[in-house]
Amino acid sequence: MTVLEEIISYFMYVFQGIVLALLCNAVLTPRRHPAASFFAMILAQISPILVFGIYQGNYNGIKFAVGVGAALVLLQLFYRERLLVKALIWFSFTLLSFLAEIIIVFLHFVVLGLAMEEMYIFSIRTIWSVIALVVMAVGAWILAVFYRRFFQKKRSTLSTIVFLQFLLHPISQCVLVWSFLMNTALGLSTSSLLLFVSAVLLCLAANLVTYRTMTKTARTHELELQLAEAEFAAHVQHTEYQAMLAAEQNLAHYRHDNKNRLAAIAALLRSGRSDAVEQALELLDGMTQALTVTHGTFCANNIVDAILAVKQSECRQYDIRLHHSLLLERELPFEGLALCSVFSNLMDNAIRACRSLPAHQRDITLTARVEGGFLLVKLQNPLPGPDAEKGSGLGLKILRQIAEQYTGEVIAEEEDGNFCILVALSLPEAPAPQTK
Repeated sequence: MTVLEEIISYFMYVFQGIVLALLCNAVLTPRRHPAASFFAMILAQISPILVFGIYQGNYNGIKFAVGVGAALVLLQLFYRERLLVKALIWFSFTLLSFLAEIIIVFLHFVVLGLAMEEMYIFSIRTIWSVIALVVMAVGAWILAVFYRRFFQKKRSTLSTIVFLQFLLHPISQCVLVWSFLMNTALGLSTSSLLLFVSAVLLCLAANLVTYRTMTKTARTHELELQLAEAEFAAHVQHTEYQAMLAAEQNLAHYRHDNKNRLAAIAALLRSGRSDAVEQALELLDGMTQALTVTHGTFCANNIVDAILAVKQSECRQYDIRLHHSLLLERELPFEGLALCSVFSNLMDNAIRACRSLPAHQRDITLTARVEGGFLLVKLQNPLPGPDAEKGSGLGLKILRQIAEQYTGEVIAEEEDGNFCILVALSLPEAPAPQTK
């Protein structure tokens, strides 16, 4: 190869590096002046090839490492992203030059069946260089679009391990293709066979890592869905609880107003005036209209009573008969939200099961009492039909969490076509009185 031909060949390498640098520079954020950063990117792209001297047959790994190190230093000095991010982007773009060489070797030896000597003929080499340039330009454009649309938006959430896993797969595939083409073109040898076996093992490792990553991603997605359902259920229960507290507050205001109204009615009736009875009846009608929520129907505890008032309304909507026996005191040593979650989840699951059954089978039996230092809540409903809406199992998980919080237990079983569930919550011990 003459000096002019050698200069032209190196010019083609530089031009290839400029194309790669142009698209790679569009992905990264310059730290210095854009022109200076672009020039540094050109040097980073061509330095491994020029230092390595791959086209001169000098396969010196130390020189190649020096070229890669110089490229990384340039990237660190002239671009803002993390070093690992810059290394990933630069390495993937640089791999395109080697991918182009692999394609050229495949076309030259396998497709066309040309000899090794013809590889270094200037005219043939120029044609292959132009083809390599086209392959690199198209591949670099695809990479640039990919990184700009997906990678840049999410790179802050990717860990170092994820980057390394991402790199393992393309590296293993390139090494495997390269070793196969070298064995095809140059024949089998001990070193080339070892390279091929190593490439196969590397590909297997990459596939295992990919499978593990996909499994972990699927599990993470499932947990995210469960978390979203839990947050939604907690939001619904919190909303119900706040609405019930508001209803209780309205009822307290109603009772307070009743005292004044009853005093006015008593005064009217004692006055003996002719219109006293009519005015007293008007006050009584106003009291009746103001009472919009019925309490005290199920038990003395206001929170449980308010919850079951809402759930009984749902039962009537679906023609479900609710049988109840709740022997609960007005004050219970549990958080209001915990009581709300227990009774709401039990009733919601039972109502969902009964909705899929014929009307004559829609019965729910609910009992609750305090006994032996425990709050015992038992619910029984028929097993759901085959067309029943399947729940996520979230309600039962919430019940178990509450039972664990209060050193209790949840027992669920099926018996004689019915589903029975018992929730036992240990009563918190009252603090011992302080003695002086």
